[in-house]
Amino acid sequence: MLVRTIYLEHKRVRSSDEIHSSQIYFDNLRPLERTREKTGVVYSPAAALNFCTVNTRSIKNKTGEFSDYISSSVDLCAVTETWLKNDDDAIRCECEPNSYKFHDQHREGRIGGGTGLLCKAPLKATKIAANQSQSFESSEWIVTGPNINIRATVVYRPPALFPIGSFLDEFSDYLECTISYKEPLIITGDFNIHVDDVSDRDACKFKDVLTSFGLQQHVTEHTHHSGHTLDLFIRRDCDNLLLSTPEVTHFISDHAFVHCNLTLPKPQFERRSIFYRQYKSIDIDSFRRDIELSPLGTIPSGAEDRSRNPLELDNLVDIYNTTLQELLNKHAPVKT
Repeated sequence: MLVRTIYLEHKRVRSSDEIHSSQIYFDNLRPLERTREKTGVVYSPAAALNFCTVNTRSIKNKTGEFSDYISSSVDLCAVTETWLKNDDDAIRCECEPNSYKFHDQHREGRIGGGTGLLCKAPLKATKIAANQSQSFESSEWIVTGPNINIRATVVYRPPALFPIGSFLDEFSDYLECTISYKEPLIITGDFNIHVDDVSDRDACKFKDVLTSFGLQQHVTEHTHHSGHTLDLFIRRDCDNLLLSTPEVTHFISDHAFVHCNLTLPKPQFERRSIFYRQYKSIDIDSFRRDIELSPLGTIPSGAEDRSRNPLELDNLVDIYNTTLQELLNKHAPVKT
């Protein structure tokens, strides 16, 4: 259409003689395709990494419920108020379903508190920093995996210990050091601020701080049984991390799990070959007969005396190992 318009304008400014003396063959023209912007890979919810955050309010007496729930679909889970101590290694193991690894930062000097991150293989989490200021505590992690490299900060702010102004000042200082990192950034956890209440002045001040740093908070449902939104998911405006709106699901304590899908690929199970033998299927009578007919059952008399010679002993050990290995391969072969 554009070429035809130019051609018509061209006809108006030329004389009729010039027009008749020139020819344009439209069959030789071809349309030019418009260049499109390159876009990132878009994952369906089933293929996207599933992230969640939860305040367990002591995970010690909830390890079974926690691990059962996590193993259903969660790939990465941020945990606040773990209440774990430095020597609670057994409880940490109980929090880990198959293929998961739990990392945490326990609170120093006081009971309660604590933050952590549970990762599903092949994801790996490395602790970069831990913060325990007067008004809040946090742990900072680099999460890596196939096509994945993000920075996750897990925050717990105890309620009403210090005025909101102290927290906003300390949190702002923390953000100044964190906001410029190159990795996509997730800040999540229990902030104990009623961000759902538009009339709450503390919540308004908190939102202003987030806005000033180019951050967005995405949880809109109530995450606490009292009916307020306390557990938050925060990201930078420039990070295209969120595929789905955070959703509140199961209450494990007075807080619920908050789920969302990220624009990252879901970790795939690592393929491994497992080798095994079916020992229970061995016919004992047949196995005994084969031993009797083997070199082990036909060792000549006097071998015990000759076994005192180191060279003879080594020979007998080789016969023993080789014969049993051959019989085992016959009666219970290795399978994959």
